[in-house]
Amino acid sequence: MNKFKRIHAAVNLEPYDRVPVAPHINLEYAFRFKGRPAADAYNLAYGAEGIQAMFELYDAVGGWDAGTLATGGVPTTPHFFLLLATIYGNTMKYPGQDNRISVNTSPQFAEREVMTIKDYDEIIEKGWNRFLEDNYERICGTFYGVPLNSMPLSDLAATVTGAYIANVEQWRQRGVPIMAGALLSDPEMILS
Repeated sequence: MNKFKRIHAAVNLEPYDRVPVAPHINLEYAFRFKGRPAADAYNLAYGAEGIQAMFELYDAVGGWDAGTLATGGVPTTPHFFLLLATIYGNTMKYPGQDNRISVNTSPQFAEREVMTIKDYDEIIEKGWNRFLEDNYERICGTFYGVPLNSMPLSDLAATVTGAYIANVEQWRQRGVPIMAGALLSDPEMILS
C-alpha cells in the first residue's frame, strides 16, 4: 500500500498493511534536530528554512505516512486569523523575542486579563465575530510578534493560506498526505 491508501484505509476502518504513522511534529523539533534553537521556529524570517529542516528530518528518520498539518501554516480566513491571534497574540512570550525565556523552549503564556465583565455583554449584543473585529487590537495586538495592524487581516490570512497550500503540495510531491485541512476553535477556548 502507498501512504495515501494506508491512511485512507485506516481512517475508514478498512484493512491496511501496517499501522500508519502520522506524527504531530512542529518546526521547533525540526530546528532542534538541525542543532538550531527552538526560537527559530517562531521567527517568520526563517519560515522557508523551517520547511527545509522538516524535509531533512523526514528523510533522516525514513519518513512517515502522513502529516497532521503542513509545515508552513494553516489555511485560514480573516476571522479565523483573529482567533489564532487571540490565542497566540499578546498573551504569548516567544523564545528569541523575550529574553525571560530560553531560546530552546516553547512559547510561554503570560497570564493577563484580556477581557472584562463588560465584554461579555458586548459579545451577547454584537455576536462573537463582530466583537473580535471591534476589539482585536486590544485583545490580540500581535501574531508571532508581528503587529496585526501591519496589513489588512484579509492579506495576512491570504498569505498564511498561500503558504499552507504551497507546503501541502510540497508534501504531496514527496508522497505524503496531510491529514488536517484546517484548525477549529470555539469561543470557550478563546475566552479561557
